[in-house]
Amino acid sequence: MAVDIMSCYTTKPPVREYVLPGLIAGVAGSIVSPGGQGKSMLSLMLAHCIAGGVDLLGLGPLKSGPVAYLSAEDGGDVLHERLHVIGARMSAEQRHACADGLLIVDLTQHTPDLLNGTGAPEWRDFVERAATGRRLLLLDTLRSVHSGDENDGTDWGLDDGVPKCGVQNAGETWFVYVR
Repeated sequence: MAVDIMSCYTTKPPVREYVLPGLIAGVAGSIVSPGGQGKSMLSLMLAHCIAGGVDLLGLGPLKSGPVAYLSAEDGGDVLHERLHVIGARMSAEQRHACADGLLIVDLTQHTPDLLNGTGAPEWRDFVERAATGRRLLLLDTLRSVHSGDENDGTDWGLDDGVPKCGVQNAGETWFVYVR
């Protein structure tokens, strides 16, 4: 469809809602860097920014809302260590706000596969339930929740910016796949 250029010049565009600076609500995003650079810690800090309104990263005011963090790489001991470090930077009131708005699920004792196998539909349903009513969903890490090639887009096939293996009807939720 052709863009009506004159209309664009004269009509104010709709205001976009961002979950995080530069990232539009309702689409998938990713945090990508080599291993061991802090992607998981960054993801947990972003989760706290949204879930409890605690700006640990200097991002400025963000719209708060419930967050789900699904950890398929780091187990309970590592999550405990990271949460302890984050909690030490917050007041008791902030810790309570974050704990109330944040769901963290340790998936390391399972083998989630959102793409293939007989359990794929159940795992996709689990992710959809975790995302429902949440402002932000973080899957950490991408390679731990599927059996496909994460570098091959045909395995993931995007529908409106949301991977087919992910949740299609999550409204304002922003999906982050940590790579």
